[in-house]
This record gives sequence, C-alpha cells and structure tokens, in this order.
Amino acid sequence: MNLGVIMLVEIMERTLYQLREVAHALPDEVQWRPIETAPKDGTVIDLWDWKYMHRVTDACWRHHYWENGKPLGEKSWGAGDRDGPFVMEPTHWMPLPKRPEDTK
Repeated sequence: MNLGVIMLVEIMERTLYQLREVAHALPDEVQWRPIETAPKDGTVIDLWDWKYMHRVTDACWRHHYWENGKPLGEKSWGAGDRDGPFVMEPTHWMPLPKRPEDTK
C-alpha cells in the first residue's frame, strides 16, 4: 500500500474516533435511536431512513385516512405536511429539540 493511502486511512480512523467521542458526550435528546424504540403514541419526532438518506421532521405514528370520523386502515409513520403513509422505511428516530424559549 502506498504511504499516502496509509496516512489517509490513519487520519480517517482518528476522525471517526473523535466523532464517536463527541456523539457520546451529546445529551440523549439529540442522539439518533433505533426505530424499534420509537414511541407509537402520537408523539411527534424526527425520523431517518438510511436507504434514501432522508430525514423527515415532525413525524408520528398515526392513521392517515378517515371516513365519517373513523380511521381507515392500519397506522404507520407519517408527517403533518404529507397525505398518506411514507414510502420510506425509517431506521432511526430522535426526539424533537426543546423550543427556544425553553433553553436558557
């Protein structure tokens, strides 16, 4: 292996180590969590899908279609700014940050 590639790999490994250290120091509310642990009680959260490399904000587990005031079909992930369920399959979730007036 050439010296340039070896040095680049070492730099990348150090950077990854540093990023992991920073991530462990973050408060729980700003860390991504496995989707299996996400609340399914209507709590609004942010979602991440690795397949599409896409973040969805203000999402929740909910019914999407209603008729005469009654829900139709199964619940699934959705967001207030979209009609119908997601095509994406979220892999991670994160609680919403506190509102500015709550952070002093």
